[in-house]
Formats: sequence, structure tokens, C-alpha cells
Amino acid sequence: MSKDYLESLNSCIEPEIINNVKRYAISNKIPIIRDDGMNLILQLIQAARVKRVLELGSAIGYFALQVGIKTDAEVVTLEVDENLANIAKHNIESSGLKTRIKVVNADALDYDNESLGLFDLVFIDAGKSQYVKLFEKYSANVKVNGIVISDNLLFRGQVANPETIISRNRRQLVNKIRKYNEWLKDKTDYFTCFYDIGDGMAISLKK
Repeated sequence: MSKDYLESLNSCIEPEIINNVKRYAISNKIPIIRDDGMNLILQLIQAARVKRVLELGSAIGYFALQVGIKTDAEVVTLEVDENLANIAKHNIESSGLKTRIKVVNADALDYDNESLGLFDLVFIDAGKSQYVKLFEKYSANVKVNGIVISDNLLFRGQVANPETIISRNRRQLVNKIRKYNEWLKDKTDYFTCFYDIGDGMAISLKK
């Protein structure tokens, strides 16, 4: 009940395009970042005066749109699925933000990250089983004192309660997320804290 009350205080009237993209995601069962996680990231972007954001895992462009509409940051976002990338591009063009948001249809693990330059914030929301590889690769694109945010680290609560999982494939995925969490906790070149926000989130500051 307390969480519902706080969420009601944070609720606001969203731009029409945000509502449309959110409705599309829900009706088509496309995962998007939860409201509390999105709000936290938007505050971080403003507080840290973030100018460039890299997103790994565009889906239909919901996160990029939120950042583009509500901050002055420039966004580059990578999406491996061609259909989703095309929908994201359409949404960005419809918003009038294509000069500040670039959607790239590519596998983040294969992409030439050196061509991207440096970012103030990297948001990891791609294939959960590849989080360690993605973090290691794109750490080179994070400025000193920059931020890396990892989403879905609780994976619907199953990471904290793996004994409830019946599916073998799901159990293997959850184990990989648990290993990532431990790996991230032990990284000495970043200062990381984990939060029970959205579906579990880690915020890592590059030393």
C-alpha cells in the first residue's frame, strides 16, 4: 500500500506519444522499463548533467523517448531485432527527436563500439544472459565518473527466489543474472549499489 501511495504522488500527465508507445508495448507484451526506474534515471540524468546516453536494447524506443523528451541529453540506442528497431525509428521520427536520438539496428556484442565515443551514462537492458560481456565491452565507452545502469536484476523476483522456478531454461537464465550481480558487486573499478526499484536495478559509478 505504501508503494502504491508513493507511486500516486509521482504520477503525472505524460505526452501523447509516450502514452501511445506505452500502450503499444503493453498490448504487444513488449517489456519496457517501469515507471519508478524511469523516474530515477531521469533524475540522475538531470542531477549529473548527463549529455550523452547509450542504451543497449532499444525495443520500441520507449526509454530513448523518455530521455529525449524530458532531458536535453543525446541518445544512441542499439537494438538487434530489425522489426523492433524499425518501430523504434518510427516512434523517434514521430516525436520530432531524430536529431538527438539515433537508433542503430545491430547486435551490441558485435558492434564497433569504438566508433561511438564516450558517454556519461550507459543503460544496459539487452539480453540478460550477456550482461557481463556487454558491461565489459561498453565500459570503454563510459567516461570517468560516468554511470552504468543495469536493469531487470531481480527478473520478476525469481533471482532472489530461484527455488520457485520450474523451467530449466529459466533457471539457467536466473543463475546467469545472479552471477552477474555478484560479479558487479565485486568490481573494484566501479562503485555499485543495488536497488529494489522496477524489476531490480544496479547503478555503477566509474572510478
